Amino acid sequence: MPRLAVEWAGNDRAIARILAKVAGTRRDFLQCTDANPAGERYAMRHQELAARAGVPFERLAPPNEQGDWNEVLKHLARQRTAS
Repeated sequence: MPRLAVEWAGNDRAIARILAKVAGTRRDFLQCTDANPAGERYAMRHQELAARAGVPFERLAPPNEQGDWNEVLKHLARQRTAS
């Protein structure tokens, strides 16, 4: 199933407009947020917006101990430059 990627810009209305456009198109709203209180709040709020629009929601949390996507990306960049 195609996924919808939306960069978080702190604007719930913009996200709601995008979700309204993709409602019924068999797309998911996939969100990647840090595993911290702010990330939890964003995920909960966006899950509610997706539910109202009828768009399936999935959240990915970082697979590292710090719970920070920036650290994951830095690690991947270091791996690429090392090889």
